[in-house]
Amino acid sequence: MLPRMRTIPETIKLLREYDPETCLTETALRRMVLTNQIPYTRVGKKYLINVDALIRYLSGEAIITGTVTETPKIRAVRL
Repeated sequence: MLPRMRTIPETIKLLREYDPETCLTETALRRMVLTNQIPYTRVGKKYLINVDALIRYLSGEAIITGTVTETPKIRAVRL
């Protein structure tokens, strides 16, 4: 099953269909993407959001963002 991937404006439109009185704005959603709070895929200039993962996140379920942490760099020791 393919995930439902939507742009930020499309995601807000879909959420407003589910809940017309939602307080989540396009700006807030964009900030969540840019701070890696929710998973996204970047295609060109667009950010695509997995709508199902966003709904799980907003419901309080833990999700994995898919970000990779860097391994610590080892410095050379000079004697």
